[in-house]
Amino acid sequence: MSDRKAQKLQTPQLALLICNAQLHEYLALREIGSSLNSTGLREAIGLESIRHSQISRRLKVLPIRVSEMLYKNVLHQVANLLQYALTHYVNDRQ
Repeated sequence: MSDRKAQKLQTPQLALLICNAQLHEYLALREIGSSLNSTGLREAIGLESIRHSQISRRLKVLPIRVSEMLYKNVLHQVANLLQYALTHYVNDRQ
C-alpha cells in the first residue's frame, strides 16, 4: 500500500537538495532528509518532507548528464566570481 501523501521527488528538487547537502557538508541521506525540517529549504524547493530512501532511489536513477551539467554550471559561476574579484583587486591596486 502506498502513502498517498508522499510527494514525488523531481530532478530539480533533488539537485537543490544535493547542492544544499554539499554546502552544509552533510554526510548521510538521513541528514539531507532532515535538513528540510531545520531550514527554509522546504519552502524554497516545494517539499513538505522527504525520506532518505526516496533520495537514495532517485540518486540511483539520476542520469549522469544531470550531475555533469550541475558541475559545469558551478565551475562557470566560480570562474566568473574569480574573474570579477581579480578585476576589482587589480583596479583597486592601480
